[in-house]
Amino acid sequence: MKDPAMNIKQKTKALIVVPMTALIVLVLTGWFGLRTIHSGLDSIINQQFLVLINDEMRPLIEEEMLPLINEDIVQIQHLQESVTLILEADRDVYQARIAEKMALVVSETDEYAAVQKESEENIQQAQERLHKASQYLVSQESKELYAKLTEAFDAWTQKTQKVLQQAQDPAALVFARKASDYGSAVETFTVMRDLIDQTRNSQQASIDAALATISDRKASVDAKGQSLEQ
Repeated sequence: MKDPAMNIKQKTKALIVVPMTALIVLVLTGWFGLRTIHSGLDSIINQQFLVLINDEMRPLIEEEMLPLINEDIVQIQHLQESVTLILEADRDVYQARIAEKMALVVSETDEYAAVQKESEENIQQAQERLHKASQYLVSQESKELYAKLTEAFDAWTQKTQKVLQQAQDPAALVFARKASDYGSAVETFTVMRDLIDQTRNSQQASIDAALATISDRKASVDAKGQSLEQ
């Protein structure tokens, strides 16, 4: 006759190890998959584990699985969101750059008004997205890069706005084109864009580190789950 206590331990191990293995797969599917993990694993613990928990199993739940659900998964969600916001901001500044170029060739007042609006809206959107992304920066490197990016963004904004202003004046149009093609407007844009890339790469490194932490926790849970059978 099988030992009832051993049977419970085996069932508990299965309930722990299977979700943890599935978790690693889901993590690799990206942010949208991660958004469903927290509630799913929380449900597993609340509805399935509580009836099986004893003094031997409780540390495994409290020290390994709960930190994974409440800390590691949430952190990766935020990191993934920040990367998405940075990519969207990158798109916005490119659209503002296109609007700057359009301002150099339009001839009608309404056309100029349209490209000016396009420039202003994309600059504002990029600024808002970068600010929101900055709330999820975790490494010192990424925070320092964001500080530099903020300064570079402001410098570029001033230069591109000056190009648009000069583009309205036929006498200043030649200077606007010079700044946009190989002068201060394109130079500040290039510096700012490079910092956007560096900040995004730094966040990606933080994601890789967080995934490694999850992998380590999964390995720890697997090992401790094996001990439930012994």
